[in-house]
Amino acid sequence: MKNDRIFDAMGSVDDRYILSAWNRVNEKNRQRNKSGSSAFRRLLYSAAALAVMLASFFGVAMAVSADFREAVFRFFHISTADVALPEEEEPERPVPMGSIEVIDGKNIEGKADVTYLRVNGNVDWSDGVIWVASYEEETAGQILGVYGLENGELTGLEPHTEKLEYNWDGEVYEICFQWYENNGRVCTRARDYDLETGKAWEVLAAEGKSDVCTVILGRGAQIDYTSRPLLYNLSTKEVTDVLAGCKALDSQLLNEIKFSPDLSRVLLSCNLGRDNYCYDMAEQTLKSLNELTGREVYDAWFVDDDTVAFTFENEDGTFHCRAYTIPSWESVEIFAGMAKMNGNTDFGFILTGGRYGLYVDREHNTYVYDCRTGERTPVEGFQYPSGSTFTSQNKAGDKILFGLSDNDVPGLGVVQIGILDLEKRSFTLLDREGYEVRREGVMGWLDNDRAVIEAYKPADRSDGIRYLYIYSLF
Repeated sequence: MKNDRIFDAMGSVDDRYILSAWNRVNEKNRQRNKSGSSAFRRLLYSAAALAVMLASFFGVAMAVSADFREAVFRFFHISTADVALPEEEEPERPVPMGSIEVIDGKNIEGKADVTYLRVNGNVDWSDGVIWVASYEEETAGQILGVYGLENGELTGLEPHTEKLEYNWDGEVYEICFQWYENNGRVCTRARDYDLETGKAWEVLAAEGKSDVCTVILGRGAQIDYTSRPLLYNLSTKEVTDVLAGCKALDSQLLNEIKFSPDLSRVLLSCNLGRDNYCYDMAEQTLKSLNELTGREVYDAWFVDDDTVAFTFENEDGTFHCRAYTIPSWESVEIFAGMAKMNGNTDFGFILTGGRYGLYVDREHNTYVYDCRTGERTPVEGFQYPSGSTFTSQNKAGDKILFGLSDNDVPGLGVVQIGILDLEKRSFTLLDREGYEVRREGVMGWLDNDRAVIEAYKPADRSDGIRYLYIYSLF
């Protein structure tokens, strides 16, 4: 699954996301520092689509040890459940607009740390940073505070403001965004969209980089949308046009962009996905993936700096996956004729957008799949459950988040939350109780180590109060 979060949305989007998204993309009520997506063109399709765009720009990689293939992933099921804080135990003191506070915290059997936050305002989170914004009509999108959370304590972060102009084919883009430093990491997720001109831009901090951001310029709407990737150095203020040496794509509509982890290459999806390329910035070489594979590419992503994986859909609905090494473009088969797990099947492969994915067989045995070598390793003692599940790999590529939902309650209703640690070769699972007290609408990664569930009280949906449940599993 590409998305790094899951929303309480199946065929529709929660009203508050649609409304707040519309306000955020409006020129008069803009909010900079919101979550981004590699499928940036969806920004222009609708406000609802904007709210659920969360696919990461970056492929991720993790160094694999020589004995990965012989390893067995150990399964730890924590016996004590996490019980959501009852409503009557919440602090009663007033919660002014823009406030954020820790209302509960616990350690469970030395295997899990849980922190409960209460927020009055629209909230977003990424890279260990939590943004709080106004939800009132007159000030919608205005940032009221940005915070880091360490050891159960919140710390306000100071903004750094960047302003730059860039001329793309005679159109001048004026870009202004803020970034924050948290534990040595640069954090920013900013975007803007002008409804009148159709011009858009988006800025994301590059994973593992302390001074570089990616900037995606966009223009046009729907089938006419195209984009341009840039790199911006926070230290030198230098702007690099990624495709400056690639004139062959000037006449094509560039819809989707994915950077390699070291930012030396990009995967480019053009003309509504019909044409796909890999461009090497240093060598200034363009490789057609369609010509390379001889068939239409269903999906492509960077496994590491020098490896790209492709999936192809067969006529019978099964999938084929190969990994290609750059620059030789020699390939190895990862799997063939395999079903993709979806709402109609409870077995098959689950891709997370990085080096590692999951495979669940018909008996619900679970395996970690290496998308560079094709090797798979069992998760000992764990049977993948039937029902509504969710998986997402963190940006560092060393952990996979797992969630199981209760379909009998409104919202996600996360019954179990687990983290598969690829370095420690362990899978830790925590049961949850009391999740029906507040409607759980979003689940994803706060940073590379902590997962988060966002919730609200159905009776108080319009009062702006949100809750974040932060989980660390060891």
